[in-house]
Amino acid sequence: MFYLEDDKEDEEVCKGSLSKTQDVYHDKSPPGILSQTMNYVGQLAGQVIVTVKELYKGINQATLSGCIDVIVVQQQDGSYQCSPFHVRFGKLGVLRSKEKVIDIEINGSAVDLHMKLGDNGEAFFVEET
Repeated sequence: MFYLEDDKEDEEVCKGSLSKTQDVYHDKSPPGILSQTMNYVGQLAGQVIVTVKELYKGINQATLSGCIDVIVVQQQDGSYQCSPFHVRFGKLGVLRSKEKVIDIEINGSAVDLHMKLGDNGEAFFVEET
């Protein structure tokens, strides 16, 4: 905003691209500037979405979390033996992993067996069974 004191300047400015409101002149936007700005904002938002989508596609889901099937076979002496297995929780979801204890359920029933989480989200037994 700016003020003009001379009447001649008022006439010249009024003929230009400025409008007068209570002795204060406001610059008018060139036609179409709003739509151009919105188009630019839309293109920028589209590029951000595509970039985030590509970053998400690049994440290897296998490194985030998972486990494998475990086969348990009852031995002749009544003990159980199982195939090797691993359990891993996603790094994004593991905060202060040293404080995390995992309760184990077998076929929906809780058993007196627990695991802890390592720094990388990998679960391990505290005591060998």
